[in-house]
Amino acid sequence: MKRFQKIPDNSFERNKTSLGNELFQSFRVPEGIGHDASWESILRSIKSPSISVSPRIPNLIFKVAATLIVLIGLGSMIWLYGLGNVEVSVPYGQLATHVLPDSSQVTLNADTRLTYNRNRWLLQRRVRLDGEGLFKVMKGSRFTVQTETASTSVLGTVFNVFARKGVTRVSCLEGKVKVVAKESKKEAYLTNGMEAKTMGFELSKPDSKKEEFKTSSWTKGEFYYTNTPIGQVFDELERQFDVDLFFDGDTTRTYTGYFKKDNLNSALRLVCIPMDMKWSVNDTLVIINEIK
Repeated sequence: MKRFQKIPDNSFERNKTSLGNELFQSFRVPEGIGHDASWESILRSIKSPSISVSPRIPNLIFKVAATLIVLIGLGSMIWLYGLGNVEVSVPYGQLATHVLPDSSQVTLNADTRLTYNRNRWLLQRRVRLDGEGLFKVMKGSRFTVQTETASTSVLGTVFNVFARKGVTRVSCLEGKVKVVAKESKKEAYLTNGMEAKTMGFELSKPDSKKEEFKTSSWTKGEFYYTNTPIGQVFDELERQFDVDLFFDGDTTRTYTGYFKKDNLNSALRLVCIPMDMKWSVNDTLVIINEIK
């Protein structure tokens, strides 16, 4: 068996020292520069190896985060504005009561459409009304009813809004109501028993409260009129009894009186006789003429 000669332990140190001495002896200090300054110059020239990090990973993380933010934003916008829309439509001859997300209630007359967004309700209590509705609003943030010609705002109250054919009529039954005309931005504040009417630019409000306030009587099937164009009365007869009514006469004549939604012939009698008119009923067709 071949034997290996053992190398003394201090031989490596001696070799290292000898190599260092040779290197040191080969180093010549430039004239005018001391040994300390020379060593500092050498140490400064020795740079630590730089570690390069690929920019791909941070860039990828940034792109993913930006994409997620955009998707979340788009999703929120779609959820708030594209989803959650509610529409309640009431046909001729019917009434309906609808409960809103905050437990406020609205009773809708025949031929009425109510729209709102349930997803945005906590941010904004707002509905759009085409027709007629009696609102009982729970206290809370501002509650707004938008119609074609006006905006009605409350915090918590009971009020009636009539919005048909470009005319908005707001009647306050409890609390306080603010009405703003859409075009002119004119404002009116109503309290119990007061009413305002607008067609966009003009906004009229009576100086005093009505002695007999029966605006919400339609919810009980009773319809009262004071110097109302007969054409509007006939429109209501059509809605309540789901009939087609034809009138050959002057629709600007005014009517003062009432009718009930219990019987068509009884209602026609209450309206037509005081106005010197005659009528005929054939199924769902009603023809009315002035007596000459």
